[in-house]
Amino acid sequence: MYQFLNAAEIKCVCSDSHDSILRMKNKTALEHFTWETVWNELEQKAPTLTAILLGLAPTSKRESEHIKPALSLCASILLKLRNDKVNLVQSVISLVMKAGHASKQVCLLTQILLVFMMVYSIVGIY
Repeated sequence: MYQFLNAAEIKCVCSDSHDSILRMKNKTALEHFTWETVWNELEQKAPTLTAILLGLAPTSKRESEHIKPALSLCASILLKLRNDKVNLVQSVISLVMKAGHASKQVCLLTQILLVFMMVYSIVGIY
């Protein structure tokens, strides 16, 4: 069933031998994070994945301003399963949650969902 996915596309995002903003976790990458930048990289480097995700979205919502961030999060979770270093989105979400004083229970739940990362694994970049 997964044969139609282009392995080269996924490798382009996940492999250490290719540049990807999704694997960057330095201060500059975090400060300049935008959902548009993430989506643009996904469209450029993994067009099959973005086409599948867009295909799953209801037609009426494909032009919504919220669709690209939602699909970018979905893609980042799937790509993090492939390579733990693909975690820029999770790092940004984790820092925002920490700054907002999210409860321990919320952090644990979102960590299970691969949305949250323990902040001590991010803080070392500063």
